[in-house]
Amino acid sequence: MPATQSPTLQYTKKASPSSSSSSSTGVGIVSTLQDHQRQTLTKFKDSLPELLSTKNTSASEHAVALEFLMSDTALYCYLQGNKWDLANAQKQWLESVVWRVHTFRPHLISFEDADIRSQAERKTNYVNGFDKEGRPIIYLKKKADKKELETAIKIMPEHIHQIVIIMDFTLYNQAQSTPIPIALETIRILTTHYPERLARAYLVNAPVSLRIFLKIVWPFLDEPTRNKIHFVSAPGKQKQEKNKENMQQDSKPIAVVDPLINDWISLDMLEITYGGTLDFDYEHQVYWKSVQELGIV
Repeated sequence: MPATQSPTLQYTKKASPSSSSSSSTGVGIVSTLQDHQRQTLTKFKDSLPELLSTKNTSASEHAVALEFLMSDTALYCYLQGNKWDLANAQKQWLESVVWRVHTFRPHLISFEDADIRSQAERKTNYVNGFDKEGRPIIYLKKKADKKELETAIKIMPEHIHQIVIIMDFTLYNQAQSTPIPIALETIRILTTHYPERLARAYLVNAPVSLRIFLKIVWPFLDEPTRNKIHFVSAPGKQKQEKNKENMQQDSKPIAVVDPLINDWISLDMLEITYGGTLDFDYEHQVYWKSVQELGIV
């Protein structure tokens, strides 16, 4: 049976957030805020026009770039990431406004751009599937990718506001290059402009240099962030092929998936490379068509 080229970009299973996942549900979060938190969120929301005026901009002027920042869930993320200090949340939010309008400029991103197409055709970065709670899964295999963060956020089920990242360092190891700048850039972008959006990050086949580096910076990361980062190893090629062979024979796959991953991601949503049963082969034209049909771009 050939590998599927169609990505899973729609969450079709009925959401069933567990008691431990209250921090990952979007609508649930806003509806369960305490009174003083609701008041702070309202103050934050009411302050947006004035905040934008300090940067000589407006929500209508840069609607596409700023749409992501204007929702109650987004404002909650900035407040939660700043321990509900309104002034700090407003400051960070404004930094993201400037970044989105003048640097990132998501409204100008197109899958048809030569650079994006070139990167996509290397099959290194894409969104495919959801974890057991409905969080989109991003695969990053070569470099940080803000475009796929945006894609993941747009396809989130209504009750979800977080993502899962599988960051595979195998290509770095093969090229004998250092992934430390890429890891740093990913962490910086997530913590600065996507606060509280990361549910869990799996660092697959991370080289010793990265492990040593993260041990050095570990004390400087807050505890919630540290708890979201996990080192895992992918099964070898022989076990991956055995998994694929068993699937073709309607047999059970061999148990090679790391429990840290399987606790969050079901086997049918996890690519064979990482011990799951999803035989997926990224094809840019198919991916691009799926993204267009969903109105993501």
